[in-house]
Amino acid sequence: MGSVVTEFPGERGRSRAQVANEQEAGNPGSANGVALAAEQTEASSSGGPVARIGQLSLGSVDILSVEVETDSGPIAIYARDDNAVSIDAVGHDAASAQIDLRLRGDALQFSTRSIVQSKKPWRALKRPATGLRVGLPRGLTIRATTRAGSVDVRGITGDVVIETESGSVDLDGGCRSLTIVTEGGHAHLSNLAGPLSFRSVSGLLDASWARLPETGAIDIKTGRGNVALGLPADARLRVQFVTGPAAITNEFTSDPSAPLQLSVTTRADLISVKKIERSGSDSPAASG
Repeated sequence: MGSVVTEFPGERGRSRAQVANEQEAGNPGSANGVALAAEQTEASSSGGPVARIGQLSLGSVDILSVEVETDSGPIAIYARDDNAVSIDAVGHDAASAQIDLRLRGDALQFSTRSIVQSKKPWRALKRPATGLRVGLPRGLTIRATTRAGSVDVRGITGDVVIETESGSVDLDGGCRSLTIVTEGGHAHLSNLAGPLSFRSVSGLLDASWARLPETGAIDIKTGRGNVALGLPADARLRVQFVTGPAAITNEFTSDPSAPLQLSVTTRADLISVKKIERSGSDSPAASG
């Protein structure tokens, strides 16, 4: 196991950000083409300081997926147009965060935690938790996992899996497929282009599609979270609702021969499925 420890100038003197690069057996660090170049801390216009942990040059490595995990810090993932992965720590204690990096098979895994030890713990609880901002090639598969942090994804065209407890989800882009599992986090999804699997206890769902896949399913199961969907006006759907006494607005006629299934199972008060000419601001908003 190799490790890189880089010193960053923090808000008060020198503080340390540590990146641990753990290689699985059979993946020697010098032979897999992955290189980490550390840079200096940079200022952020909002959301606290940003610690530029480094950039991974993938080279000839066959990386197919990236997994990002935080405890309660936010996760932001954006598409890059080159063959590299960049990692920033964000939040009040960004320059003092520990970032763990692992390469396992064809997956890169990142996780973070704060290593600041406060003599007054109640003050630490009021600080924004350390999160991660990751840039990666747009076609990779990603998995983002957080307990309470928000998840923001932009421009990714591969498969996306997001798991949260209470963190909100904001996604813009035509990912190949999207799976979201959350307890109470609200989800706002725009410009979708693929199947969707959404599981929630009480989170609201507001989603719109720029175009629909030829086959597959939009499968939604919620407890009390209201659902608002905006779909292209010419969409052909097999529609199924399993609900309690919900107020349902549905502008589509179910077509038994349609290759795309729309299934909504919920105890929510409101369900809205509307025709739109394009996704974006025209998307109906779920409220509750």
